[in-house]
Amino acid sequence: MKQERTLWKRLTCTFLNGTDRLGVLFAFGMALSAFGGLLTGCPAPPPERAPMPWLPEFDGVVHLGPIVLGQVTVHSLDDRFSPVGVAAEGNSWWPEGRYTVEYGFPDGPALVEVRGSFSDELMGRYPWSQAVTLRALATVSPDARVNVNPLTTLAAGRVVELATRGELPFEAAKAQAEREVLGAFGLPAEGVAPFETLDLSGDGLGDAMLLAISALLLQAYETTELDAALAGIAEDLAGDGVLGTTTRDRLRGAARTLNCHTVRSNLLAYWAHASRPGAVVPLFEAWLDSDGDGRLNRDQDPAVTGVTYTTPVLLDRLPLRITFDAPMDPDSLRLSGELAPDVGEVAWSSTRFTGDTLVLHPAGAWPPGDGRTLVVSATSVFGRVLEGHTLRPAFTDRYAVYTSRMDETEPLAVTRTRDGGLAFVAARGPGGRSNLLVRLDADLNVTLEAALHVDYEVFSLVEADDGGFFLAGQAASLARVARVKPNGDSAWLRNRTDVFVEAVAPDRDGGVLVCGQTRPDAGGQRLFLWRLDALGQDVSRCELASSGADLCTSLLANAEGDFLVVTQTTSVEFGAGPNNRQVRVIRTDADCQARWQVGLGGSGDDLLEWATVMPDGGFLLGGQTNSWELFSDTPYVDEELPNGYLVRLLADGGLLWQRAPDAGGYDDVWSVAALPDGDAVSAGRFRRYETECQGNSVPCPFAGVRITRWDAAGTPVVLGVFEGGANDTRPFVSLVDSGAAPRLVTHLLPDWFGGDAAWLLGPRRSGVLVLELFGN
Repeated sequence: MKQERTLWKRLTCTFLNGTDRLGVLFAFGMALSAFGGLLTGCPAPPPERAPMPWLPEFDGVVHLGPIVLGQVTVHSLDDRFSPVGVAAEGNSWWPEGRYTVEYGFPDGPALVEVRGSFSDELMGRYPWSQAVTLRALATVSPDARVNVNPLTTLAAGRVVELATRGELPFEAAKAQAEREVLGAFGLPAEGVAPFETLDLSGDGLGDAMLLAISALLLQAYETTELDAALAGIAEDLAGDGVLGTTTRDRLRGAARTLNCHTVRSNLLAYWAHASRPGAVVPLFEAWLDSDGDGRLNRDQDPAVTGVTYTTPVLLDRLPLRITFDAPMDPDSLRLSGELAPDVGEVAWSSTRFTGDTLVLHPAGAWPPGDGRTLVVSATSVFGRVLEGHTLRPAFTDRYAVYTSRMDETEPLAVTRTRDGGLAFVAARGPGGRSNLLVRLDADLNVTLEAALHVDYEVFSLVEADDGGFFLAGQAASLARVARVKPNGDSAWLRNRTDVFVEAVAPDRDGGVLVCGQTRPDAGGQRLFLWRLDALGQDVSRCELASSGADLCTSLLANAEGDFLVVTQTTSVEFGAGPNNRQVRVIRTDADCQARWQVGLGGSGDDLLEWATVMPDGGFLLGGQTNSWELFSDTPYVDEELPNGYLVRLLADGGLLWQRAPDAGGYDDVWSVAALPDGDAVSAGRFRRYETECQGNSVPCPFAGVRITRWDAAGTPVVLGVFEGGANDTRPFVSLVDSGAAPRLVTHLLPDWFGGDAAWLLGPRRSGVLVLELFGN
């Protein structure tokens, strides 16, 4: 720890006269200001060596991240470790950071100091961004190799302290200082070569430790902090060879967040660019504590930290991924258990060297069901054995992946069908204007695939009495309502230019009820219900007036012949203010005779887009909220709003409960489905900011869909997360009520399931996933 200023300040003495003395004192003394104080009592200089026809030389490399390019200054040291005589100078050069110095002073202990810019290739930051000072104390002789690096820098002050105050011989002081520096980082010293011989491109034990500590320092400190940090840590170690608590905690945190795979990849790329074919990256990962448990990675008993993706079930055609907390030796893998014969291709991958992933591709398809076992045995590259880890994954074949002839297929609207299946409209290609109508039966087999020849973006879809469908959507300024026959042919089409249409629901007479709002340029955004018969003829039209503007977001028919209308409103009587929009929910008949209406939400903009009827006749609604008071007792400033938003209403409109679930980032609207026992399921897409996952020891996908089950009291149980869709510009997530087993319908991109969705999509860039979640 820090004690009184040590005799390290002796290194700043100089014995030159006149102007030269002042120049060296300024340049050298400033570089060592963290260690030195005022200089007094410097001895007289020794006589200079007689001129020689040639000067001896030595060389070395200057390594940090990986190299430092700058001026090299070498000072001979007297028996009190004060610089004496004329300094020798040189420069370190790209690509290896190599330098050569001719010197005219006697062989023996010397201080090698390098001041220059460093290339932070290890972290992938911009090269040559900051200056840094590195030092080494070593014995100089002709043709000697003196490498300068963070370890020699951190040991230098401790060497001087032990040699002067401790009165140890130089070599003994140096050896003890190096042992103590390694010990301060939790590393053993046995078998480690002297620090000045270590090399980031070598494959020795000490080379690996040097790379580990270099990467750790670069992770712990910004480039602008590193020079001062090295000086501070060196001074901290100089007194007693022990790191301070603050520094130790910071380095431990850096070890947990350091991406070893990135360091290894970046360094290999640098050596290749520098034309160093023989350069290697030593096994530095062994000398880090990546999980913060106080044990080095090399001493970590390997364990399984994750299996595939955290979903309720695993899709039977996808690979099974097993993630370890240590790097494993592929040649050591042994598989047994009932599922072992179903394994096809075996591959290894890694996102960080201390967490390899074993990928097991099914030979055909994994057998559906559960109860079968797969036993995995393997050995880590550090020699630690994982023996007999047993997995019991549950696979399902109750899903379908639909792709069209176009590269991209995007779901737009979905509805359940009376035969236990479902239907959806999907856009072929970007833009949502060239559409397909697809119907699946109860076993998720495609029974209809029809092109909709009139182009428009479909917002809502519902089945008609004859097995055909009613659709509503928009084509630029043109609102369209259509009926499609059971075979996919068009039955009729209605166009309007004075309104926007948003949702449709079937009425009891075989017709359809349309929900929308008038255009702002045609009398304001007034909420209306428009009723058409089975032939597309007008039956009625009425308005549900309010003091503000209303946008229809959902329309739901219930078993009693009524309808639930959901809007986003600016009406003050439903809680909206001058700067926020609220939710208005109305239970009404087709003629706008409202039974009740309520306002929902809080101080921010709130939206409910999905609704389902519960077994007790009440309703569950899903959407998103920006109102902090719905989920916090204190004002909440969160750049990651909105959160999900769920509201449970009684049949008479009374509020049973409301929740604002948060998946750890930006939450899109949450879809909902009812279960026969009174519980419900929600599905919500989220996107996290990168900082949300930093330091997490559990899987933390950047984007995906979270599936949650809710009991009658509104208590959630997260069933799993489908990972993917980070770059989805047209996300779609819907749950379809289908009795005991709700179906998830979503836009599927290749990055889903850790990139494994490409196995399902084939050559296409996107498609539609329909997945039966579970039985009740």
